[in-house]
Amino acid sequence: MIRGVSRAGTLVALAAAFWAVGPPPASPHTSAPALTADQVVAKVIAARRTSGFRIHAKLIRTTPGPDAAKEKDTRQLLIKGRRDGEALKVLYQVLWPSQFAGEAILVEDSGDHHMKGIVYQKGAATPLTSQALETHFFGSDLRIEEVIEGFWYWPSRKSMGEETIGKRQCMIVELRPGPDTVTQYSKVKAWIAPDIALAMRIQLFDREGKLVKTVTTDRVVKQGNRWQAATLRVQPAGSRSQTILEGTKSERDLELPAADFTLEAIRNFGKVPR
Repeated sequence: MIRGVSRAGTLVALAAAFWAVGPPPASPHTSAPALTADQVVAKVIAARRTSGFRIHAKLIRTTPGPDAAKEKDTRQLLIKGRRDGEALKVLYQVLWPSQFAGEAILVEDSGDHHMKGIVYQKGAATPLTSQALETHFFGSDLRIEEVIEGFWYWPSRKSMGEETIGKRQCMIVELRPGPDTVTQYSKVKAWIAPDIALAMRIQLFDREGKLVKTVTTDRVVKQGNRWQAATLRVQPAGSRSQTILEGTKSERDLELPAADFTLEAIRNFGKVPR
């Protein structure tokens, strides 16, 4: 198990990014509520709680190619989660292209924020270790640790002021890990819009305090009475590559069978039932 990685009450990162829920936003001329950093983070965590969810998304990584052209790597993902009391399982699986179809990451949280799981590639399953957390998420500019988003549960949270991003007033929250937290980062800064309980920008800093990458919410949409991030952009510092995560379909408050979140189900991906 990996200590210090966030409970998937956040729907474990990417899924959480699509399901941040809150009341309708205030007028752009209205000041953000006078909340503490702990209260704002608590709103983010609480807004994402659901019995189950299913999301279809495109993961698109672009890199500079010859003659200033852009080389593009696109993967279609299925992200789904199931809650049983305080326990949560989230499965990330590649649907397309065919050479990567069936690759998966299964994350399990029993409710204590100590994560375990498996990484499934090329027909083999390996444990989700601290070393595995540092590997890339399906070939993108994200790493698995960033997808799991453990920083929401780090013990140190401090308000660093406010800033307007687009039309939304955000509190800037600095989060730092505890001494026994397994992480490659020394701190994370999050620009959180309290009215929709959503981070509009996240910056991650390495152990030496240098900026590693920035994750930006490029587009927010309203679905029913809920607001969600429809497009995320991941920009590594000092790199010309970038990754776009774009939600194409999303469902919430589902009752998904426990059998969907097993190694057997992952291995049987794409097989025709007899």
